[in-house]
Amino acid sequence: MTQWRVCGVMSLLVVVLWSCSDPSTAASTSASGDENLIHIWIIPHTHDDVGWLNTVDRYYVDSVQWILDTGIQCMADSPCYGTERKYSYVEMAYLYRWWNERPEGIRQRLRNAIREGSFELNLAGWCMNDEAVTFYSDVIDQMTEGALFVKDQIGEFAYPKVGWHIDPFGHSSATASMWADIGFEAFGLNRINFIDKELRRDTKELEFVWRSSKSRGKESDIFVHILAESYQTPPELSVDHDEPDPQNDPTLPTYPTNLVETGESVVKAANMRKGYYRHNHVMMPFGDDFAHINAYHSFQQMDKIVNYINSNSSLNATIRYGTFSEYIQSLNTLNITWPTYEGDFFPYLSGDVQYWTGFYTSRPYIKGFVRSTSAVLRVAEMLYYSAEKLHPGVLGQTALEQLGILRRAMATVQHHDAITGTERNDVAADYIVQLEQGLNATKLLIPAALQCLRLKGRTASDPMQFDRAAAAEEGQVLTLYNSLAWAVDSVVSIPINDTKYTVLSQAGKPVDDQQIIPNPVYSQRYNTSKYSLFFRPGAVPPLGYLMVRLQRTVMEEVPVTPPKAALGDVTVSNKYYTVSINGSSGELSSMSAVGSGRSTALNHELSQYTGASSMGQSIHSGAYIFRPEQANRVFFFPQISVHMAPQTWAFPEGIDNSSSAPGAPWPIILVSAHAPNLALLQSATYSVTSVRTSAANGTTLVLYRIDGSGWRNFMCGDYLVLEKKGPLGLVQENWQHGATRVSFTDKQECAMVEVHFQSEPFVSAPMVFASAECRGNSDSLFGSALTVTMVGLEATSASFNVCSADHRIWAGEVYLNWLAMDNKAKLPDTQLMGTTDQILAPSLGSVAQVNVAFPEDYQVYEPSVILTVRSASGRAFAATAALVTRDGFIANVCPADNVPGDWSKDGVRLSWYAFEQPEIQHPVNTAPPSIEVVEGTLVTEIRQYYRANYATTTRLYHGDSIDLQVVEREYDIGTLDPGREFVTRFKTSLKTDSCFTDDNGLEMIKRTYNPAIQEPVAGNYFPMVQSAEIRDGAADSRLAVLSDRSHGLGCMGNGEFEIMLQRRTMTDDNCGVNEPLNDLTPIQPKLWLLLGKSAEVVPLRQRLSLRLQYPIHLIYDGHEDQLHDFSLLEKNFPDGVHLMSMKARNTTQHPSQFVFRIQNLWQAEDDVETPKFLTVPLTELFANNTCPTIQDEMNLTANRLKSSINRLSWRTNHTDTITDPTAQTSESTDQPEQSDDKRSANKDVVDLTTRQIRTFIVV
Repeated sequence: MTQWRVCGVMSLLVVVLWSCSDPSTAASTSASGDENLIHIWIIPHTHDDVGWLNTVDRYYVDSVQWILDTGIQCMADSPCYGTERKYSYVEMAYLYRWWNERPEGIRQRLRNAIREGSFELNLAGWCMNDEAVTFYSDVIDQMTEGALFVKDQIGEFAYPKVGWHIDPFGHSSATASMWADIGFEAFGLNRINFIDKELRRDTKELEFVWRSSKSRGKESDIFVHILAESYQTPPELSVDHDEPDPQNDPTLPTYPTNLVETGESVVKAANMRKGYYRHNHVMMPFGDDFAHINAYHSFQQMDKIVNYINSNSSLNATIRYGTFSEYIQSLNTLNITWPTYEGDFFPYLSGDVQYWTGFYTSRPYIKGFVRSTSAVLRVAEMLYYSAEKLHPGVLGQTALEQLGILRRAMATVQHHDAITGTERNDVAADYIVQLEQGLNATKLLIPAALQCLRLKGRTASDPMQFDRAAAAEEGQVLTLYNSLAWAVDSVVSIPINDTKYTVLSQAGKPVDDQQIIPNPVYSQRYNTSKYSLFFRPGAVPPLGYLMVRLQRTVMEEVPVTPPKAALGDVTVSNKYYTVSINGSSGELSSMSAVGSGRSTALNHELSQYTGASSMGQSIHSGAYIFRPEQANRVFFFPQISVHMAPQTWAFPEGIDNSSSAPGAPWPIILVSAHAPNLALLQSATYSVTSVRTSAANGTTLVLYRIDGSGWRNFMCGDYLVLEKKGPLGLVQENWQHGATRVSFTDKQECAMVEVHFQSEPFVSAPMVFASAECRGNSDSLFGSALTVTMVGLEATSASFNVCSADHRIWAGEVYLNWLAMDNKAKLPDTQLMGTTDQILAPSLGSVAQVNVAFPEDYQVYEPSVILTVRSASGRAFAATAALVTRDGFIANVCPADNVPGDWSKDGVRLSWYAFEQPEIQHPVNTAPPSIEVVEGTLVTEIRQYYRANYATTTRLYHGDSIDLQVVEREYDIGTLDPGREFVTRFKTSLKTDSCFTDDNGLEMIKRTYNPAIQEPVAGNYFPMVQSAEIRDGAADSRLAVLSDRSHGLGCMGNGEFEIMLQRRTMTDDNCGVNEPLNDLTPIQPKLWLLLGKSAEVVPLRQRLSLRLQYPIHLIYDGHEDQLHDFSLLEKNFPDGVHLMSMKARNTTQHPSQFVFRIQNLWQAEDDVETPKFLTVPLTELFANNTCPTIQDEMNLTANRLKSSINRLSWRTNHTDTITDPTAQTSESTDQPEQSDDKRSANKDVVDLTTRQIRTFIVV
């Protein structure tokens, strides 16, 4: 159920208000009259995951078919119960199957319900797709699959007016922009950062107009409603499951007469929720995951509540069933100026440290398989169009049916628990089966379409048979198909088992550029071939193919380039880039762009996080959540009314626990209290005490609030384990540390202890830090809550006052752990220490707040801080740090007795030591990798072998072509170590604290590193679907990274970023899937790196990201006497224009119609001079008889004429206030943007504004 995925956040709710009467009547009443009258909307719905804990088939058979059957019948029964029932449904993947299995009479019942307004299709996509890791073109396709099913089977009257996404894990700007282009009136959201949601509730900004694209401006505006809590039925309204049925019949002695109480509770809850919005309408969802499997029961019980409230005017409320679109219509009549928003809603945070950023990477094999399958589907669609244009009807209806299998499989895996990797293992396997079945269907279609293109004089009546013959003796024919609308001149590789092969051109001569390279041993887990034959066939024509022949030879005719071991530094170059590897570390060290002169240090590391799973961290990494173990920080999660909280933890890996300090038989630990942000600190001060019962590899830290009151927010304890080598394993000048026994006399709560430094005293008084530790008694988890105050300091010794803040004396031994460092010693760049000026008592209360600023050049983003209070009078104090960033921190200082008063005679100061947390990443190998270099005339490779299951290959391609202008990084990742999360990190010399990631591949969005959050690693992860950049504006230099699948990208600031490539967690994150993400699948993800001036990188990124998305498709064609090439186009499409789709209508009603989409790739966030307007003359570009003839311009999903869309207008605080400039209403005072109307009168010429997608029906 939904609550499983709440992960510590509140449960659900949303409320809406209205009367039982006509919507317009209720709205006008609200707008004109009684503002105290609350209008409650009950929104019946079901959220049917297209796979998650069960497969799609299992869900349909067990639940969904009965939900639809009973729900539709309940709408028909509505008049019998005196209510106007409503119902909403979303997922067309299920309705498609239900439709095909039900007789026409039942189908007609659904049509009638939709016409009458009792049953509404909301969204009507094939599924409710994910918004973080899906590619925009795939999203549009899955939405189109659902929309055209509705149009063709149910009727145009059934098209949805709104689309809500109530379960995806965060929300993207690209989705909102696409929904605006579909023509939706509103977008419903749910899962946003819980802090943001709470703030929006307080400020009444849960409803607003979202300007979702900088490039599209007001055309991308869409009205948004965010559910106040969740999409489940609120507890006050619940009539399902174990709740007692609402009833008011006293003749039923075994049932409580609770209807009055229930009705009053519903109205009370609605009045409370009314405060979240700017009006007196409250929307209350009535549903859940797979809700209303027995809709008869659900609606009969809810009818009682509806009728009771409407018949009791004393409740000052009206209540009615409604749909999301009706609710939106009612709001549109209100005289309200709505706030606006720009940006997106990533990452999703559901609790204090629960960042849902792990699923950006989870199950990368599926993410890569979806991407490659999408490319095959595009090839099949383009070839089908080509064959139909040249030989109409030859392929026949069977080909469309084959396309439909793969289309539906691809649409299914866009679901927010499919491509995300958050499904159970058996469900993941089922998704792969569906994709493989779709691919198998195209294995006949693609070759058949190619054979059709080679026909001469064949007519539609001729049977089309395709026989995949084995390769003839004279050679295997390879057809290289390019599905892009521009020619591609790249390097192609094919697997071979020996070196006696060559590739022949159409002229029968060997292709000039060829090279054979022995495959690495690790590649055999992906294919069994021993070699790869690389060749450059020349430009493959746009929307066309080039044929070559793979010829068996008697002798080796193609040069074989064996790998050679590299010793020392390695530098390789091609025409475009120079890449260097440091011989000592074995890692990339720099990258230079030859032509532009731009270069950057490029320190590359392969590392692994340990996903949080220990007792010390109660929130774990799992399929949804990424949460690394944090060295030097322990989290406390106390409950309200608790003033003392323990947390047990183990020492980090690699710590040398032994201690050589006198009097310290156990490892020495310093601890200090830390509030992750200032809001948690407030006016409180805490002590932290270590409690250990043995010298084992860990301890229990006890956090105590000095004023004795409880607190409900989590806190941290920063710690430092002192090794033989010194703090953090770094050798310091003249440091000493130790543990000194503290002796309490009977009934004494404080004890003085003196520490004597070792035989070589410091020249002057050192910096000293100390904390207390209870040892040896295991009777209680809690030790004494001890404060440590330094009361005297000389070059040879220091004295301390150790006090029990909780007035308890530990039954075992108490030690003072201390560290002394020469205050004149030079510290590493990652460490700082200092002492504040004298601190005076606050004017009110007992807690003084101190600001400590770090030097401007300090670059540790969130250091750990150890504090020690100094008091000249001997009075005991405690201190707590908060909001620790690279700029400094704030500390609360408080007397241990919490008594206000004058501190002037106490001489209170605060000593602090800030240091970088030891790497919470673990290198994949302690030794540098071994390196091999393969140098050839076509390809140069650098292979880095770390250890089993961990290797990389860096490739440079030689030749003069824009398509070769990349540095390719291919990663071999076998089975990860248990509990690890694998990242590739890049540290550059570019000066920037931000990154840019693509928004579903559609538009770049800026991400700024934020160190002031509880989880500075996971909380700075963002989805990278296709590309990312870092930009140094002052140097006019950019580094772009392109990816062959979706990943999580960590923006670390200071020119650093990392990409998570694979995850294997050994725990569940309690978000609902109830399985560890124990992913053992080997993968070979690929990244392309681009470097140069901004004006160079932007068009490169546009072109090459699509090249990586849709690579040259290789088809083994068997025997063919005549080799030739083919293209649909006479010319390449203009730069910046992308032909998105040529999608055949899969219906017998429209056998020759195609959905034609075309896109302007330029965008505002490119931050370079871009063309504002592009013109695409189709007749000049397409070859004879292949040009599409435009019939109508459609909305994005091709189910509505664009001219018929007349979206609602919303008054906002933007000066240009309309949601869609092409859809004016009588209420609008704005004019449409002129650029969108400067369209040629010639229907064969398509004009495009910045980042615009236009959709047409063509023949």
